[in-house]
Amino acid sequence: VEAFESAGIVPISFDIESQAIAQAVIHRGDKRSHLIVNLLAEKSGLYVVEDEVVQFSVTPAYGFGEDDSYLGLSDLRAEVRKVLAFWNARIDPLRQSSGIEKIILCGSGASKKDFVKKLMSESEVRYVLADVWLNTSPFRNYVPDMPFEESLDFASAIGLVLPDSR
Repeated sequence: VEAFESAGIVPISFDIESQAIAQAVIHRGDKRSHLIVNLLAEKSGLYVVEDEVVQFSVTPAYGFGEDDSYLGLSDLRAEVRKVLAFWNARIDPLRQSSGIEKIILCGSGASKKDFVKKLMSESEVRYVLADVWLNTSPFRNYVPDMPFEESLDFASAIGLVLPDSR
């Protein structure tokens, strides 16, 4: 805040990266539980989204590695399992809540097919690569000319410019 104010900018609000990504990659009106995995080089974000709101997030210091070494792969796989177990253990039949139904992968690491295959190899939950353009146009009549793999790294930026659906 101080940096903005020292530059003469008065911030009105701030958005959280996890919520911006959720806004971009989860279909509006989808109240189910999803796990978003934002794969970056040095860290990854794990965000549980239910009722279109990020309910839980954690940012382990494991990513795909700048040199594609995948050193933190087994640790990241363990973190994903922990989040799934934690969230699914709190299922409440009175709330008609189910467990995490889908894992959505985004970030620059999501385009690394070998890494994703190894990361998700033991997952019992279905996973998909994020469609970052999902909520940008109601009729999907315009999608920017950008390779799909490249678009995976822009989920947070796209989510920030979308109108708030909450």
